[in-house]
Amino acid sequence: MTIKKEYRNNGAMGALLDEYQKAINELTLTIKGLNQDDLKLYIDDETNDDDCKSVQTILSHIVQSGYTYVVEIRK
Repeated sequence: MTIKKEYRNNGAMGALLDEYQKAINELTLTIKGLNQDDLKLYIDDETNDDDCKSVQTILSHIVQSGYTYVVEIRK
């Protein structure tokens, strides 16, 4: 996988979006080898936070948060 480096030329907002792009690329490399069973695996049975129980719920939380942050930055 080739990681695309894009540097936006619109100040602080561009710098933040570049950092989000870098984080997305790193996350993609980290989870690349996971299969459906790995995603469903519970990694913390003791937590009360539903977003932290499995790899899948953690990834869902990350994606949802990232989307929300980008929308807020663009506003």
